[in-house]
Amino acid sequence: MTQIKYWLFISTLSITFPNNGEGYRFIGNSTQDYYVEFDSIFEMSIGSWDLLSNFSGRQTLEFMAPKENQDEIIYQAKWSRVISTMRIGDKVSPNHGAQKQNGTSYTIKNDPITGNQISIVGNDEASTQMLEGVASSEIGSLFSGDENNILYPFGDDSIRYVGDVWTIEKEEEKSGTVFAWEEFEGTQKSKISYNFKKIKEKRGIK
Repeated sequence: MTQIKYWLFISTLSITFPNNGEGYRFIGNSTQDYYVEFDSIFEMSIGSWDLLSNFSGRQTLEFMAPKENQDEIIYQAKWSRVISTMRIGDKVSPNHGAQKQNGTSYTIKNDPITGNQISIVGNDEASTQMLEGVASSEIGSLFSGDENNILYPFGDDSIRYVGDVWTIEKEEEKSGTVFAWEEFEGTQKSKISYNFKKIKEKRGIK
């Protein structure tokens, strides 16, 4: 489970719809700098072994000029406040591999129309090594899926209503090192469910 706090532009459509409520489009911010707080728990069982990994950290996104009317959305993602532990059975220890993410930074490019990620590169040797190392681990999930779509992190730009529940499913072939397996051949499936519960008002603004 990954909990992410996003800074979004929410577009309100006040046209009358069948459910007699306002429709909303969730569009991610792509011009103003902000940060994201990650809190991730990864669990897996292999035979009699239970594995649990905790990861938390802050990712600061700083957009590069020009910030508007450009062919690509270009920004730097910098990691800080990274804490991670690993529990195998009853033994808990620091996850030093994941904690190497602390202090790393990456330059990322996204498509300005679809929001999809085009590329991500490390800004120094340590960041490049970390990016390669986590690509097939549980922490690598922070660099994949719809979380990488800077404009539509919760799926497409469909109109959503309070009370809506929607699911994003993904299936892809994997090979090589995946999680705890060094030689893996198979299919990886993911399923993310979202529940639009309510709109909070802050200082009189929705």
